[in-house]
Amino acid sequence: MNYRYKKAIVGGTFDNFHLGHQKLIDTAFEQSEQVTIGITLPELYKNKFLSETIQSYKIREENIKKYLIKKNYLNRAKIISINNIYGNTLEEKDIDAIFATEENASNVNLINIKRKEINFPELIVNIVPYVNDDDGEKITSERIRKGEIDSNGFVYKNIFAHKTLVMPESLRDELQKPLNEIYKDTKDILPILDNKIIISVGDIITSELKKLDINPAVSIIDFKTRRHELPIHEIKNSTKAKNAQGTINFAAVESFSNALNTYFQIKESQTIIVEGEEDLLALPAILLAPIGSIVLYGQFDQGIIINEIDETIKTKILKLLLQFQ
Repeated sequence: MNYRYKKAIVGGTFDNFHLGHQKLIDTAFEQSEQVTIGITLPELYKNKFLSETIQSYKIREENIKKYLIKKNYLNRAKIISINNIYGNTLEEKDIDAIFATEENASNVNLINIKRKEINFPELIVNIVPYVNDDDGEKITSERIRKGEIDSNGFVYKNIFAHKTLVMPESLRDELQKPLNEIYKDTKDILPILDNKIIISVGDIITSELKKLDINPAVSIIDFKTRRHELPIHEIKNSTKAKNAQGTINFAAVESFSNALNTYFQIKESQTIIVEGEEDLLALPAILLAPIGSIVLYGQFDQGIIINEIDETIKTKILKLLLQFQ
């Protein structure tokens, strides 16, 4: 096969390997006989949004290798780690081209300036368009980390579609079962919560966390426990939302999403005060929570349920929500 380029390079963080990454790699291999893929090290992504939740180098490399094997690219690929924007471009004179997204166009220009300074030929620049999600917005690793979309561009919030979801009776028993491991004592969960974004659903668990000087990013409460009123206390940064028993109201979901975005902007705890019942709001909280965060809720007479957020648990919650009416 005749390729346009003998040797090309692509680079990126490749966190939460998604459709955009696939398109970037496909485009490079379709036009190039050999492709070097540079995977960034922490020095290069430390200032990215939610950088602390970026997958380890090993996981990112494994995801790329799986894709290369799937597409029969592996024997034409070389994977390297990079701790600056230049990678191997100032060491290998015979690189012909670079493939990049619009976001990295400025870095590509800097690479060519440096190559010119050392009498290397400039790289031919190929800007690869973004892949869009179901709403026409670009798919990025940042949006996946933030919890907005999955790696295939599915927009999680669309499941609620400006309506009220009603829990079917057939799910009642299943939803009464803990989604994850149960902890009896709040103090037992402290090591797990360290340096994590925390979201609490329920008055008791929120109160217990505050006793331990832990302020969740977002708390969802209704001032009730087992239908008995709890004393109302002064709360900063609160928003009210209505949510009837056995339902998930879009307005309540929107309030949670807005509260989370506000937390990201000002880094101050936000509280959703529910008029009605907050129990089922644990589901959208998990679905819309950032990757790497923790969603806590209490299970009556059992203990505290900890949900460490990744795409696996989001998929599990999505399957449950698709059964709502």
